Amino acid sequence: MSTNLELVPPPLVPPTGSNKNIPEQVSMSTNSELVPPPPVPPTGSNENTPEQVSMSTKSELVPPPPVPPTRSNEIIPEQVSMSTNSDLGPPPPAQPLGSINDTPSLIPCDEEDDQRETNLKVNPLSRLETPKQTPSSQNQMPEKSKRVLTDEVQSVLVSRISSGTTTSVDDMVNFANGAFSTLNWIGDDYGSFYQDVKNMISYKYDLFIAERDGDVCSVSELEKQHLDAVLRAYNIEKEIERTQAKQEKDKEKKEKSKKLIEDVREMIQQLKEVIPSLEQQVAVIEQDEKCMKDDEQKHRAAYRIAQDEVEKVSTQINEARAVQMDAERRRNEALQGIESTTRRLQSYVEER
Repeated sequence: MSTNLELVPPPLVPPTGSNKNIPEQVSMSTNSELVPPPPVPPTGSNENTPEQVSMSTKSELVPPPPVPPTRSNEIIPEQVSMSTNSDLGPPPPAQPLGSINDTPSLIPCDEEDDQRETNLKVNPLSRLETPKQTPSSQNQMPEKSKRVLTDEVQSVLVSRISSGTTTSVDDMVNFANGAFSTLNWIGDDYGSFYQDVKNMISYKYDLFIAERDGDVCSVSELEKQHLDAVLRAYNIEKEIERTQAKQEKDKEKKEKSKKLIEDVREMIQQLKEVIPSLEQQVAVIEQDEKCMKDDEQKHRAAYRIAQDEVEKVSTQINEARAVQMDAERRRNEALQGIESTTRRLQSYVEER
């Protein structure tokens, strides 16, 4: 059934007591609307014209011409045009005479895709309409016409849901709902037919689900997925091992760093304890340095005095040495003179 199908309800059936009964003509096709035919006036003949039915696999089922009523309250049979390639759109139930709510609701085209997507997420069988407890009694026609229409509707529906051309279970449900609405409108009791159709669509749906699950969960695909999963698990396991090894090394480094931090902190604490003593020593040394600087200045002054004394004494020594040398020279000269004089004197004595 086309997603753009618009459903127009059949025309209201006038009361049975009317002198003129207008037959209804219904056309069903993929993109057709259910529209009422123009009224056919009674001919006044008392003869019943047999119904002529033309059926073709590609042509529409043409109903017989209107039959004039034989009595004032006889209803002219409805004319229905049907095709084996048509979609059975579900006409809404007929509204009572005088009702203003005789126009069906239309689904906006821009919402059809969203609605179809929503329908595919649930079991399409949940949308299958159940047969009404009491068939519609407003549409009264000869039993022969009802039988012909009922057989044709059932034949078209069976062809649609059992052939291989219709593979969508959602479309099958749409066809079935249209056919059931038409059968209810005709006034047919289709309880057993409904159950068989429901079973057929249910089996089709089960087949679709089984084939889909079989395609999705094929053994070869699962084996490939299993192999991929095993490889991923192996790679992840190796990565975990590498990570754990790195964590162990990092842990060792961390422990060493923590130990070094503790040692440094302990050393810092010890140094903090030593600092006051060292500061005291520094203060003593600084005091000693000050004293030594004072002593140095004194010593430098004494040194200068001593230097002056040394120079003075050295001068005196040099002068004393000069005097001593002169005295020694004069002594030697005196001794030599004495010796020479002594020899001369002795010579005088010896000569005598």
